[in-house]
Amino acid sequence: MNIGNRNDVTKTIIAQGVVLLSGFVLKRAFDFGYRKIKHQEPPKTLRSTSHTLTHIVGWSILTGAVAGIVRLVTRDFIYNDIDPHYIE
Repeated sequence: MNIGNRNDVTKTIIAQGVVLLSGFVLKRAFDFGYRKIKHQEPPKTLRSTSHTLTHIVGWSILTGAVAGIVRLVTRDFIYNDIDPHYIE
């Protein structure tokens, strides 16, 4: 196996793991923040009786946009800013 290919595979594995972990942490942080601000559980389904449809859609758009940005930044950092010599 070529060293360049091994570094590419390692970077891919690290990137996917970090993206997965950051998504989990971000979800927990969103839920925690929502509970602190609103003093109720965040919307989980469209059939929630304690939230309006507008509120549910807005919450989904906000969390999805922020999660997407974090995923892009994380992957970009892993793929472009880590020196391959650190991974060997």
